[in-house]
Amino acid sequence: PPEDEPDSMEYLRSSTAQELVHERLSSEVKAVKNRSVRRVEWRLEGCSRLLECRVGEAIDSPVFSAAGLEKIQFHFYPRDVSASGTSSQPCALYVSGPVRTTLKAMLWVGSFSRQLEHRYHRRGDTAGRSRFCVLENQVDCSDSVVLGLDIVEVECELPD
Repeated sequence: PPEDEPDSMEYLRSSTAQELVHERLSSEVKAVKNRSVRRVEWRLEGCSRLLECRVGEAIDSPVFSAAGLEKIQFHFYPRDVSASGTSSQPCALYVSGPVRTTLKAMLWVGSFSRQLEHRYHRRGDTAGRSRFCVLENQVDCSDSVVLGLDIVEVECELPD
């Protein structure tokens, strides 16, 4: 009967709103749980294959949370983003993060580290270092390398 249709629409709308609230709360709880996480490591195995990558070819980590931030991701370029013109092509490491966030951290490729300070202005923003180090010099005896992010400070701007 036609009288039943408005009720079913209201129920669907209410159910969708509840799912959105639940999803947002789950996301916020996850961020709070990860607030104390200050170091994230990503171990890449099979580095001899990575050395065959083309210049500009990236390997992206799974998305992760740390220091109360969500949607952080490593973007690793085993052969940098552009050719260096040297016989030993360096690698590059970048990190994407949430908008309206300033991140002060230390990036690691093996035992080699570089400072990072960046303000993420828009979605898809990345920060990091090209010509980071020569990957071959950081590969361990099991043909792997650990990429790391040590978060020193985070500032988040509240939405308008």
